[in-house]
Amino acid sequence: MDNDSLRAWPHLLDVRKRSLLLPGHRATLVIGSFAAGTADDLSDIDLYVLIDDSAFTDAWNHRDSLRPGDALYWWDIRPDTNREIGTHNWLTSDMVLVECALTTAKAQPRLSEPYMVVEGEPAAVESFIPRNRISRQELNDFNTRLKEAGHLPEVHRLYGDFIRALRAARTTQRAEH
Repeated sequence: MDNDSLRAWPHLLDVRKRSLLLPGHRATLVIGSFAAGTADDLSDIDLYVLIDDSAFTDAWNHRDSLRPGDALYWWDIRPDTNREIGTHNWLTSDMVLVECALTTAKAQPRLSEPYMVVEGEPAAVESFIPRNRISRQELNDFNTRLKEAGHLPEVHRLYGDFIRALRAARTTQRAEH
């Protein structure tokens, strides 16, 4: 499936453009299924926006400018306010989940392949600490810890459960036909 035919594609282009307006913007990276070339019509959008070390507070204070005005719901995840890293998330009006992490090099963010720099300085990825790919179990454990600490709204978990159930149901439905 071509990216431009996916329902998330216009949202990816929009947040990419909006990220350029953040104070101290250095680079915007797409990670996850869009970077891997495996995105489908149920894929969410996962991004990193690298900000200059001196501009994180200003950029974080302007994070709402990343999402469109018709977003259904939005929330932030920033469990450690001493680190210059946080994620601004939202559900678009057509139920696409966007997870946009803002970070600085000083925060020592970790990055696994695949990723693509879609705006800004390609050399900015040198600021990230390389890591192995995150397993589904590791992600689930991380989300459980966030939820238990009160940093992850139930909507986030339920959305993930819904998408996994929908994928499974479609697989079963296609096998039956």
